[in-house]
Amino acid sequence: MNPGHTGVNLVSPGSSAALKFLVTEPLGLSPVFNTDIPSYSLTVPADQASVYFIAVPVDRGVKITGDGEHLLTSDGSVFTISTVSEDGKDKKAYSIRVLRGLTGISKVNASDVRVYSENGLLNVVTPAAERIYIFSVDGQLVKTFVKPAGKMSVSLALPVGTLVLRGSSGWAGKAFVR
Repeated sequence: MNPGHTGVNLVSPGSSAALKFLVTEPLGLSPVFNTDIPSYSLTVPADQASVYFIAVPVDRGVKITGDGEHLLTSDGSVFTISTVSEDGKDKKAYSIRVLRGLTGISKVNASDVRVYSENGLLNVVTPAAERIYIFSVDGQLVKTFVKPAGKMSVSLALPVGTLVLRGSSGWAGKAFVR
């Protein structure tokens, strides 16, 4: 036994109200969660009835309000997840604006949108800024990103195979990555 040690470990209350993770269902939080970023957006299909938030704190004992299921009553709904540290000295608020946007699949207009694979990379060219969703053929979300405005090509290293792409403006297409 350690001389002078009483065998009782005194642990002070947590002093951080920060979140370690913020997970949404459906997935797609933008930007990717970072404990220091207070505002996010989430684009969901037009017929989505609710969203679910799972908040995981950095420190134990953090009081969290606003997580769980939320019904969507209108486009642009804003939900706030608030946290208070165990010692009550630190408070944080994370806001998520939920946008309804994926309304269905429309044909890709070749003059406006180009999706192609070259040298193992996927290239997406669209005339406007939008969120791009990439799915495997079995429907699993592989990657999502925001493509800036203008006719700019965005290349991503992806697994070999057929991929289905959908833009937040409603178009859809497919590409084969070799």
